[in-house]
Amino acid sequence: MLSALFHERLAAGDTVSSLNALELALQTPAYRDEALVWKGLLALRERKMSAAFLPLAIASERFPKRAELKALLGHCLSSI
Repeated sequence: MLSALFHERLAAGDTVSSLNALELALQTPAYRDEALVWKGLLALRERKMSAAFLPLAIASERFPKRAELKALLGHCLSSI
């Protein structure tokens, strides 16, 4: 639900609403882990490598089989 709202608002260009949905997802245990991924991706999209690192690192711990998260962490480290 929150994930769909976040993606819909982001696709529509409504940054404020999408960030509000993301913040709510970060506070909701059932959505928190995936919200960390999206928080990191949004920071990467804005070229804020240091801001992307921590959410992606936490998400990588929570999703140990997702190799793309480790690759994104490497990208962050190589760009800082």
